[in-house]
Amino acid sequence: MKAGRALLRSGIDAIDERIIRLLAARQRLTDAMAAFKTADAVRDDQRIAAVLSRMRSQADALDLCPDLVERIWGLLMEASAGRQERRLRAGEEEQARR
Repeated sequence: MKAGRALLRSGIDAIDERIIRLLAARQRLTDAMAAFKTADAVRDDQRIAAVLSRMRSQADALDLCPDLVERIWGLLMEASAGRQERRLRAGEEEQARR
């Protein structure tokens, strides 16, 4: 019984490591998207709605809780937008000092 639990935990840990690596890759891409935005126009409500709808549909198809997936993706997108805003504002401040 303990061996089975340890094996399951090992599998969960391996998946968690893959998830964190994918999140880092996602962050690099969202960081790059900042080049196409301004600090005052980081969020695209239509894009956010489309992504959340797509993720809910995928969650449902995979027998995951769509509400949970929507909350997770909402947090991801909000964190990405905040990071983009901070980076863009820092760049604007740096340019203003020149």
